[in-house]
Amino acid sequence: MTRIRIYIIVALAFVLASCVNHAYDFEKVDPDITLFGEDVAIPLGQSGPLTIGALLGEKMGDFLIPLDDNTCAIQYKAKAVNIALNELKNIDGAAPFQRFCDYPINYDFNLFTKPANPAFNSQNEADLSNSIPGKVNLESKTQNLDFSLSNLPSQLASLKSVTLGSKSRIEVTVSVPDCVMTAGTVVPNLSLSLGSFLVSNDFPDGVIKVNPTLDSKNGYSAKTTIRLNKLVLDPKSFNASEHTLAVSASMTFNGTCTINQPKTTRDRHAKAPDEAKLRVTIVMKDLAIQDIEGSFDYSAKNQVSFQLGDLSASMTDKLKEEIRLDFSDPTILLDIESNITIPINAKLDLAARQNKVKYAEVKNIPISLPGATPGSFISKRYRLAAKPPHNQGEEAVAVNFASLLSRIPDDMLITTNVATRSDKTAILRIGENYKVTISPHIIIPLSFGPNLKVTLRDTLALPAKTGAMIQKNTFQVKGTIDNGFPLKFTFSIVMVDKDGVALTDTVSQTLAADSVNDVDLILTKLPEADPTQITSAFLTFEVDGIPDGRPVMTDDGILTNLHIAIPGGLHLTL
Repeated sequence: MTRIRIYIIVALAFVLASCVNHAYDFEKVDPDITLFGEDVAIPLGQSGPLTIGALLGEKMGDFLIPLDDNTCAIQYKAKAVNIALNELKNIDGAAPFQRFCDYPINYDFNLFTKPANPAFNSQNEADLSNSIPGKVNLESKTQNLDFSLSNLPSQLASLKSVTLGSKSRIEVTVSVPDCVMTAGTVVPNLSLSLGSFLVSNDFPDGVIKVNPTLDSKNGYSAKTTIRLNKLVLDPKSFNASEHTLAVSASMTFNGTCTINQPKTTRDRHAKAPDEAKLRVTIVMKDLAIQDIEGSFDYSAKNQVSFQLGDLSASMTDKLKEEIRLDFSDPTILLDIESNITIPINAKLDLAARQNKVKYAEVKNIPISLPGATPGSFISKRYRLAAKPPHNQGEEAVAVNFASLLSRIPDDMLITTNVATRSDKTAILRIGENYKVTISPHIIIPLSFGPNLKVTLRDTLALPAKTGAMIQKNTFQVKGTIDNGFPLKFTFSIVMVDKDGVALTDTVSQTLAADSVNDVDLILTKLPEADPTQITSAFLTFEVDGIPDGRPVMTDDGILTNLHIAIPGGLHLTL
């Protein structure tokens, strides 16, 4: 069959027009002429090749990735979502843990009795060295520490110890009140045994040494500050059912005191008390809790969504709303990051939504996370698939969620049902902003199952004035369509005007998978339709079967080579 390109026709019309005398009266000419007595073909052109990216939409190409075996997949990385664990804030707000035992505790040790009649010299000074002992053994004293806390967080199942904040300290002030001495030194050598309750990293054996030098310069008073790091609790002191803590502990004091070159004045001697005492004042300051070590019975339910709007929007131009997809082996990667120090178990529910309506759900996907080191994050990757490979560094979970991707969802809901392992000891940091971050990563190899239902469309713009050349009720569309996809299609074509209104009937034929298909279709204009208004051919490819389940390759595509065959030549009206 003879084919002629449209530019030849236009050129011929131009030549005919240019060879005529301009003075000629065209109104006397018959405007109807016939070109070519035999059949003529008007090319529709080649649409394509329509690759998987072109078929699924221009934007969809951003989500297609080639795989190592020359197949391809849809890959979509959704924005990370944060799961707020509000229940842990109840522990964070444990106000009873702050500023307890901040009252002073006083101990008085007898040093000596004031000499009654010291020998004063002409300067009214007296040496007391022979009147008072040079060294005094201090009697041992024990101080009980009893306190209780109530309204503790209900999530605490047991309480082992608490780490104190950086300002937590014991201040030990040693003094000789109203000391008779005006010169010389008093040097106590005290041992403060904290027992197993109070822990200072500066004194790992639990015995604090205090030995300041008291003299007239410091008013016979000196303060020593000892950093406190931890409170170690008797497990029996914590009542989990009543959320209370009742502590009974003790501190023991003993030691010696050395007095060197004591002197006094007449005035000081008269005003000083009869008994000189060594006073030890202990104050625990700012005992605020930083970390809680224990076990936790914690559960929570949270729901967040991650958006797939970009992926969904990229397909709406080419796919029907009623699209039904059937992917053979979709995979969801969940990168989970957490700074929660408590080991947790969780069940995830994934639900897919379109237009805010849930259409599929997969429930009870198990995940677990060990506790993070305080102040740091721990991460874990889960691979969810029907038959997930066991890759190093990943946790494989067998779950079939193909139903979630039977359509292109606008978003997915993640519902987390979190529970802690109450038999595991963990450290919870007060004031920490605890959260779990989930970063979803969807990978969909383009291998389809039998329930795939996809309709793909394309529009071919016809050469200019093609409609003017077609003044027949019927005409043929002939040529070939090379279908390189492993999908069987029903191919349909209809001629439309510039507004997309159909001017002919719609005709169809089946396209075999992985083959070149001959096309020979007869189109009939619709009643009252004006074929001269034809501007485009509207093509439809509807999946009609999955012959062998072969995955889509990166170079698969559809190539159309079609033309309009008009028997009897072209009839033009000038």
